[in-house]
Amino acid sequence: MRDGVLVPQYPGVFALLAAPFYWLLGYRGLFLLSALAFAAALVLCFAIAQRLFRDPALSLNACLILALTTFAWEYSQAAWPHALSMLIVALACIARSSPCRPRTRGRP
Repeated sequence: MRDGVLVPQYPGVFALLAAPFYWLLGYRGLFLLSALAFAAALVLCFAIAQRLFRDPALSLNACLILALTTFAWEYSQAAWPHALSMLIVALACIARSSPCRPRTRGRP
């Protein structure tokens, strides 16, 4: 409650992105959204590590570390916005690491 008015606990973007899942599957749709966001974040984790290190084994290890040693798996099994937030951060990281700028000579 803020200034006597109820406000949402989480930002409104989650509600907008989760609405189609909720309309299609009800409360279970929120779990599906979290699971899909987690899977997409793992794919992006692999892609980011591949761009940075160009080593498939290391990229796979990065995904395993993300999936098994953090709370990411737990968040993917709930109706919370955490997995979706993780996906949005991974999208920002992959966008930042994309080769948008031309490379100049003498710079790697």
